Amino acid sequence: MSRSIEQVWTAAGDLTPYAAQQRDPVTTGHAARTLNHPFPRREPVLALDFGATSVLVTTNGPVTAEDLEFARQLAREAHRFARSLERGFYGLPDGRGVAA
Repeated sequence: MSRSIEQVWTAAGDLTPYAAQQRDPVTTGHAARTLNHPFPRREPVLALDFGATSVLVTTNGPVTAEDLEFARQLAREAHRFARSLERGFYGLPDGRGVAA
């Protein structure tokens, strides 16, 4: 059964974003960066670096349809995150689907 990215981020069906549940969430800033590491003979690794903390995302073996769906969900949510940041940076009003 495929789960939405919101369910992946949350525990026990709570739809509060995972970062909001953390005691010490990682934040973006001058030390934050994202890198894709493709390899010719193994699965790629996506690195999210936040200074002293790194999150590595990869698959466990050959790539599956579920892996592709997760990667697409991750890309969609990253795009939405960037759009939300842009709206805040440029002082645009909140749009549809913005959390209160």
